[in-house]
Amino acid sequence: AACRGEALWESETAYALGGRWLQNAIYIRDETMTKVHSFSKNISDAQVVGEYVRCTAIADLQMKGGKKRSLPIRVAAAHLTGGQFVDSRFLTFEGEKGYEIRQVLLDRPDVLMGDLNSYPDTERAEQCQQAYDPYIDAKDAGQLDQYFGWTLEGTQEAERAGYLRLENFKNTTAYGGTVDHIYLRPDVSLKFSKSFEVLGGNIVGNFEQSDHNLVMVGVIAL
Repeated sequence: AACRGEALWESETAYALGGRWLQNAIYIRDETMTKVHSFSKNISDAQVVGEYVRCTAIADLQMKGGKKRSLPIRVAAAHLTGGQFVDSRFLTFEGEKGYEIRQVLLDRPDVLMGDLNSYPDTERAEQCQQAYDPYIDAKDAGQLDQYFGWTLEGTQEAERAGYLRLENFKNTTAYGGTVDHIYLRPDVSLKFSKSFEVLGGNIVGNFEQSDHNLVMVGVIAL
C-alpha cells in the first residue's frame, strides 16, 4: 500500500536519488503476513494546506499461522503536515495535524504509525527546539503556548481518541526528539512487545538518506 503526498524540494537529499514526492508506504514480510486489502487517501484540508497535501496508506493484514486472531489487522501509515516552512506559519496551519489524524482514524486502524511531526510532550518539544527558528520566533512574539499546542497536536489528537502510544523517548530525527510514533487502538486484542529499537547507523546511513531513523517494535496478538 502506498500514497503520494506533496512534491519534494530540489534541496532534499532524496531528490538527487530520484525521489519527487513524499510517499507513505507499507511493506510486509511475506513469511509472516498476508495482505487482504489496501487503499490510500488524502487526509489534508485543502483549504488550509493548498497544494501541500498529506496522505495515509492503509492495509488490512492477516497473520500467517496465527490461531489466536482470525480478523485482519488494519495498519495505517501517515505523515502529517509539518516542517520548518509550515512551523514558521503555525498559526495559519493550527488545527491541521489534528484534522489529519481524525481523517486517518475514520478508517479505524488497529495500528497507527508514522512521522506525526508532533512531540510526546511540551518538555521534549522545548528541549529539542531551542535553536529552531520557528520556536525562537514564537518565543520572541510571546506565542509559546500556541506554538507548543502546535508541536503536540498530532500526538494529542491520537491520544484523545484513546490510542495507546509506544513509549519511545529516543531521538528519531536528526534534529533531536521523538516525532515518529506507533499507536495501538485500545479496543483490539493487540499489545506491544516489551522491547523496541530505534534503528540508525547503517540502516539509514546516519541521516544521509533521511533525516529520520526507523522505529521498530513487535506487536503481539492476544
